[in-house]
Amino acid sequence: MGNNSIKNFLFMKCLGILVLLLNVCSVSLEKFDESQMKQIAATFKQELDSHIDKVLAYGQIEQKLQEFETHLVHGPINGEDIFNEIFQNVSLRYNDVVLAANRLKQVLEKDVGLLDNVDSTGAPPPGGGPPPVPLTKCCCESSPGVFDARLHDRVQAKECYGSQDALLESLGKTGFVDKLKENYKGLRGVTWQYFADSAGHYVQYPTSNRACDRSAPPLLGSCSKLDSPLTKEWFVEKLRMEHKNLVILMDNSMKRDPSVPPVAESVIVEAVVKILDTLTPSDKVNVVAFPSSTSETVEVPTRCSRALFVASQANLNNLKVYTKQLTPGTGEPNLMGGLKKVYSLLEAEKNENPDNFKTRTNLVLILLHGQSKPFPQEETPVLEMIAQHQLKQDNRAQHFIYTLGKPADSETLDRLAQVADQNNLKLEKSSGVKVQAWPQIPGLVTNQSVGPEGVLVSVDNGADFVSAVGEYFQRLPSQVDKELTTLVPILDDKYGLGLTVAVPVYNGTQPIGVVAADGSLATIFSEIVNFKTGINSYMYMVDSTHGHVLLHPKLRDPAETRYKDTIFPRLDLLEPDLSVEQRNKILTASTSNVVSFSVQVTDIQPEIDGELVPNRLSSLSQATVYCQQISGTRLVIALVHYESDDEEPKFHKLNQLSLHGIYHRLDKLFGAPDFPGKDSICHLHNGHFLSFKQSVIKFAPSLFSEPELYKYSDETLNAVVKLNRFLTDGNYTDILNPGLTAIVLHTLAATDKLDSLWTGSANQVIERFYGSTDGVFRMYPGSPLVNTFDHRETDWYKRSVAFPKTTMYHYGKLSIRNTNNVIIISRAIGMKRLQGVVGMTVTPRFLLSQLLNTVKDCSGNDLKCHVVDSTGRIFDALNPGSEGQLTKMYPWLTAELVTRRKIKQEWCTGFSDGFHKMILTLTEDVTSNATDRCLQFSLHKVKDTNLFVLVLGSREKLKCVESNYKICSSCQTSNFNPVYQLSIPKCRYCHVNETMTRCQCQCYCDTDLNTCHGQFNIHLHNFPTRSCFYTPTYKTEFIPDAPGPGSNLDRCPIPCVAIEDLDVCSGLAHCKVSSNFYPTCIWKDEDELKMVNVSTYFPTTTPPRPPIPSGTGGPKPSVSTATGPVSLPPILTSNKSPLSPSAAISPPNKPPTAGVTESSTSMKSPPGFVSTTNTSPVAPVMTGSLVHPVTGSAVKPTGSAIVTGSSTSVTKTIQSVPTKQTEKPLGNNSSDEDQGLSGGAIAALVIGILALVAIIVFVAVKMYNKKFRRPGADESSKYRAGSSMFDSTVFLRSLDQVSINASAPNSTNVPYQEMAN
Repeated sequence: MGNNSIKNFLFMKCLGILVLLLNVCSVSLEKFDESQMKQIAATFKQELDSHIDKVLAYGQIEQKLQEFETHLVHGPINGEDIFNEIFQNVSLRYNDVVLAANRLKQVLEKDVGLLDNVDSTGAPPPGGGPPPVPLTKCCCESSPGVFDARLHDRVQAKECYGSQDALLESLGKTGFVDKLKENYKGLRGVTWQYFADSAGHYVQYPTSNRACDRSAPPLLGSCSKLDSPLTKEWFVEKLRMEHKNLVILMDNSMKRDPSVPPVAESVIVEAVVKILDTLTPSDKVNVVAFPSSTSETVEVPTRCSRALFVASQANLNNLKVYTKQLTPGTGEPNLMGGLKKVYSLLEAEKNENPDNFKTRTNLVLILLHGQSKPFPQEETPVLEMIAQHQLKQDNRAQHFIYTLGKPADSETLDRLAQVADQNNLKLEKSSGVKVQAWPQIPGLVTNQSVGPEGVLVSVDNGADFVSAVGEYFQRLPSQVDKELTTLVPILDDKYGLGLTVAVPVYNGTQPIGVVAADGSLATIFSEIVNFKTGINSYMYMVDSTHGHVLLHPKLRDPAETRYKDTIFPRLDLLEPDLSVEQRNKILTASTSNVVSFSVQVTDIQPEIDGELVPNRLSSLSQATVYCQQISGTRLVIALVHYESDDEEPKFHKLNQLSLHGIYHRLDKLFGAPDFPGKDSICHLHNGHFLSFKQSVIKFAPSLFSEPELYKYSDETLNAVVKLNRFLTDGNYTDILNPGLTAIVLHTLAATDKLDSLWTGSANQVIERFYGSTDGVFRMYPGSPLVNTFDHRETDWYKRSVAFPKTTMYHYGKLSIRNTNNVIIISRAIGMKRLQGVVGMTVTPRFLLSQLLNTVKDCSGNDLKCHVVDSTGRIFDALNPGSEGQLTKMYPWLTAELVTRRKIKQEWCTGFSDGFHKMILTLTEDVTSNATDRCLQFSLHKVKDTNLFVLVLGSREKLKCVESNYKICSSCQTSNFNPVYQLSIPKCRYCHVNETMTRCQCQCYCDTDLNTCHGQFNIHLHNFPTRSCFYTPTYKTEFIPDAPGPGSNLDRCPIPCVAIEDLDVCSGLAHCKVSSNFYPTCIWKDEDELKMVNVSTYFPTTTPPRPPIPSGTGGPKPSVSTATGPVSLPPILTSNKSPLSPSAAISPPNKPPTAGVTESSTSMKSPPGFVSTTNTSPVAPVMTGSLVHPVTGSAVKPTGSAIVTGSSTSVTKTIQSVPTKQTEKPLGNNSSDEDQGLSGGAIAALVIGILALVAIIVFVAVKMYNKKFRRPGADESSKYRAGSSMFDSTVFLRSLDQVSINASAPNSTNVPYQEMAN
């Protein structure tokens, strides 16, 4: 081998070693470095903290709050004293309802003789005299009336009668009508009052359609039908006190009596519904249909096919639905088969509850078509079967038979008579039907009764049939009862859960009717519903008859309960920490004294223990339970008082308070003649008022003297003015609860200087707020809120309280005036005690910008960075109408976390509705350096927040397709469930008691519910006893008013920081796109604003054009011209060789897009160049002044930079020159010269090659920065957020044009909807 060959060989070897070394370096850089990943999270945290300190002034607020702590004296809390005070208050309001009913009873029984003048038809007594004054008939009101906050309904403040006005006329003479009005006016706990006599005549106060048949709306000018009061549970319960085990055996055959006119549904089905309306929760019931629509003899509800339902409202509603949806059978009804099923249900009830079976009426209601032939068998087998089963039931089953039309033949009639009579031979006397004795049956003594005598009734007309069946209870023996009965809970479709107090009215020993009064649970027990003493202490109420809990923090607000299938769980499920002995102490509590005992319970307030704090380890804390039963009821009130809540602050009143702030009802105050703050109010595009100079203040409902009445009332101008004065001078007002006024004043004084901390940075966030533990909510800038808003009931507040040292980031709405979701940043505040929660709102884009503009590693082309919260929600992938979830975007990643047990699956329970919800919680840092670079990721927690930073390789550059990795079960479509109020999919796997082994999205599943009893089938060791959070429903009966056209009120500028669409941002005269790597919309500087003359801040945008489908190479936005920064992240390098600069520097290609014509560009681009068309609007022509976001003063226009005329758009072409790719030779391949290379030359050559590579890279970076990142160029396309919400809202809107039309401000298509209702 010659010298040249040797030298060439050595050269090639050195070159190979160099390439190998570079490749080795490249491989090592393809993996995520753990320390650098942690540094990304740490850098991001520094930026977040810096922004919070600067804009929110958290530390300064905490200091100011602490200064006022010297005015507080912390005194001990006596739990028993608190309980006694609340117990006395709720007892008094309950007694208001009792008093109302007893007053009406006394009036009627005193002048009962006047009622004797009303005959059974309701006709007035004969005779002369002046014609009666026209009275109002129920269900005939001509107008809906006026909204009544107590009833949550529109009513007329007068009485109405049901069928005949004679009863009401007579009642007026007794003073009954006057007493109705007196009760309603003086007893605040009373809602509805009514009376019905034994003939079914009805009187109600006030007038509404609540007692009307709403299934058949009246024709124009006519009255709707009144539901018979005789079939209502409050009437039946008092005059027929016998509790029942009832089975309805209904004819489900196709036969219809031709004499019955066509109706919307089967007459027999209508009769079944009428029967169900007579039952109370003390009864049990089931429905058996025969023949079945299948091959079976009978059909029963599958939800409870072997037992009787408890007659709760939920179960009765389900039975009604089941009955109405039955498919008629085609055969003849077989009475023998039907009775066998009926008896099996009664026998099961006897075996389960033998004592109750003996004391109840066990009734079988048989409803038949007259044309049916229910006896295919001979007579003896049927009667023999009845006798055999009656022996098993202690001969207690009673038969009531009703036929729609007379039986077709006499034989059927005779045999039905025998079944009804059960060998008592009394049917002829009770029903007018002759009956024959039963034949000789083995085991049956001659003339021996088989069971209680029943009835046999045939009715030809369908309507009469329904009425006769509905009054079946009139044939049961009447019970003498002069005591009141409380029915609870009842469901009112307006104000939710309530109770009814029913009292019988007697004429001597003869019952003549029932009087009743209703009350709302939310009003009567408002101190329990709104209990806020301490941090963890809470109250609840239980019905000791069945052990069902009616009020509890884990249940829905009683005023928001509308669904008839509402569940009232047992005490052991909602209070699992109590022992059996302790639960019995509560259920057997005395009415005369308080029972108390010590207990160890979970240290988290139960309302948030579950969905809101899924990953928090709870421990047991010492508490004391106080309980007592309300006299005259079976209702037990309980207080769980934690030792940690044994102190409370007491305010030492300051003299000469001078406070600042505006009551939030700006719409009312603006019309007040002496309101001094009009110059600090503007109005939003949708007409709502906004205070931009000082914060508005809202009081929680619990601070008012009558919380429930306040919630659903329209505040008067007089009340608003009083409250606004209270905010400035601290003078007492009777509108607020006097016992809470002192601590409220302390909070107002302590937070009085917050505005001065916030006004200097007003243009950097959307809103800021402070919500105190005592119920004071301060927001800047602020606008009117609805009365029902209470910040302490929101999830962001509760999460912050549960994690007091953590800054919480929540995606949602701050209040109902936000139509779009925002990022709510909140943190608990208080040095020695929890004083409240302070926070602010920003857009998801702004949050992502804090990561991308700060962490350089995330701003390159090789990485994809996401901001993720602890539940797996990806904040930068929140498309309108959906929530980006880790399980949906990266199912393979979720599966990896499941495998590594880095994500925790937990379940909560919706106790009021009957569902479980699965919650995913990220627990700790994790990095994966898989062989497949598309599966590499790093997930690191941002310290002291609920955020994580997720870093992956660039999905576009690596050409990753997430659907190729089908490791995780795909998510089902998220259809809204109106029953559960959930918008998440149903779970594929619902193993609530198992460790998560399968990957699935957040989802829900139905609980294992024993529908016969309306209770959960539970084993406490595997049932999720933590509660799901019920989002408060904010009532909008009275939306705050908008300013009128003559108000001369300036429009508010659209907050630039609330705009995510950069096209829209650049079209607003007072906004601009920031020059950061990842730009956001910001306010212009004060000097720039002086050059703008603005009369309206709401530009008219053209309708958005259809978005360009992803993956089609769509154009960049019109405000974006520059490419991203050039960087070679040291964490993850390109797939290409490091020797090729083009691996990292690649200008974006931008092919022509459909819809862009040739004329839309100023010139055609030559080959090798990329042409970008930028359509930007010129500043609009406007007059007037601009309110500065910081000072609140008007900015006067100067200079001549304003373009006059109509709106104009300027089209300009920016040419981007791509980096030229020059390949340098890596060695000398010439063999013409026979010149050797020395060892030194070879070393120099290697060094030279390395230097050349470095120079090429350096020059390429410089060229890229110079050509594609010019200072001042529009920056919005530097970061293409693939798979994020900005693909559709920013990067696919390059064809949109923003035009300004000052002459038509009302035709605005407003891009900012954050502060609109």
